[in-house]
Amino acid sequence: MLPDPAKALLRCMLASTFLVGCAMAQVDSGTISGWVHDPSGAVIPDAQITIANMATSTSATTRTSDNGQFVAPLLNVGIYSVTVEKPGFQRFVQSGIKV
Repeated sequence: MLPDPAKALLRCMLASTFLVGCAMAQVDSGTISGWVHDPSGAVIPDAQITIANMATSTSATTRTSDNGQFVAPLLNVGIYSVTVEKPGFQRFVQSGIKV
């Protein structure tokens, strides 16, 4: 039995993979990327992704592609939160992502 759609986004993000850009010598930026999908593995396209620097409160937004992927490049080094929103799904926030 599939879970309630309002909870599916929460569960999908818990299962998602965040790829954080590696910091190398003299590089002061990185990337957060990932995929949004429901517990059955179905992708969730066109979800709004908000990436916020927790120290500066600056943020950037993007949307998931047709295959549920998002990419936020050129982020300053810091600690970020990622918020995922889409009508019909519960809002999901993941904090403490290090770039």
